[in-house]
Amino acid sequence: MLVADKVEEVVHQPEPSNQSSRPVAATTTVDANDQRATPRFFQPRALWLILPLLVVAAIFTLRSVETNSSSARNSNATDGVPTVFLTYDSSSENTVAPSLKAIVNEARVAFNRYRSVALPDNPGADYQLRIASHAASGGQQTLAVEVTQRSTGNVLFAETLDIPDSDKAARKLGIRIAAMVAAPGVGAIGRHLLTASNKKPVSELSRAECYANGYDCTNCSGELDSITRRAEACLADMIEEHPTDARAWALQSTVYAHQYQWGTNLPEPQRSNLDERSHLPALAIEAANRAEKLSDGGDSAVYWAMVQAYGAACDIDKMQTAIDRGLQINSDDPSMLAAFGNFLAYSGHWDEGVELVERALEIEPRHYKRWWLFGLAKRH
Repeated sequence: MLVADKVEEVVHQPEPSNQSSRPVAATTTVDANDQRATPRFFQPRALWLILPLLVVAAIFTLRSVETNSSSARNSNATDGVPTVFLTYDSSSENTVAPSLKAIVNEARVAFNRYRSVALPDNPGADYQLRIASHAASGGQQTLAVEVTQRSTGNVLFAETLDIPDSDKAARKLGIRIAAMVAAPGVGAIGRHLLTASNKKPVSELSRAECYANGYDCTNCSGELDSITRRAEACLADMIEEHPTDARAWALQSTVYAHQYQWGTNLPEPQRSNLDERSHLPALAIEAANRAEKLSDGGDSAVYWAMVQAYGAACDIDKMQTAIDRGLQINSDDPSMLAAFGNFLAYSGHWDEGVELVERALEIEPRHYKRWWLFGLAKRH
């Protein structure tokens, strides 16, 4: 009896409705001991060989996606941020060194609440912050704070502060030092970046310089609005190049909010007609919400923007929620306190708003912007 080990048969597919199409044939292998037809390219033995490779590839792909997502999210917190190397010394170790160490420790804590600078333990940082204490006549202790640019050695900022005799002196001075150096808009480094990049083409602005221009827009109101086309252009370029940059989206939100409120840099009839720019609050809110989604939750600039966006939309409840979230991140940023305070005051919450503004002036009594005082003046 003649038995074939394997028989090749051709299975024809149903004739398609298009008569001009040719029938398609698929070759199938039929085992004499197994009447089930299995395509040659899908043999069980081959499947068991390929399956582990597919599983490994899938795991590797998922891990790569998670890593890339995490890296993109983490890069929002560090990319484009100026670095500052903090040093300190004293002229009298026995009398002022313990107090100075406490002040420096408090300053480090306060710096960590900002995302406008980073404080690595690296002498090769962009800037150097030097804190020195001295015992003046009569036993009064003073603190000298100096910021220099490492590449040029130029002194960008120098301030002398009295050290009060109080239990909370170290914390208050630490908060104030961090604000004098790092606060967006009024801090020494932000002011330097803005001035140094003033004549550079927009295409040559670094991320830090673009942030400085964007922050300058958020520290103003209609009477003293300093929003510039440079800020608009560099933020648009940054978002295109770094679409996951939470800080850039936050600053873009403030541009929309200011354009709606004051018509700044808008063509006519938008500039003179509020109805013509009524679509801008929605864009501000959308950009602020995107910034919050992209953020790791530690950048107060996100809620700084969100407050202005909801303020422009007259959504006071959501504006107050954004204020609370921003203050949870950094309750000692004078620029943010002043902005929140003025928006609260203008929305009718005069006492709460004035309290925040007064706190801002307590932290930064010398380099504040004049518009900080508007809420106080209008309250009177």
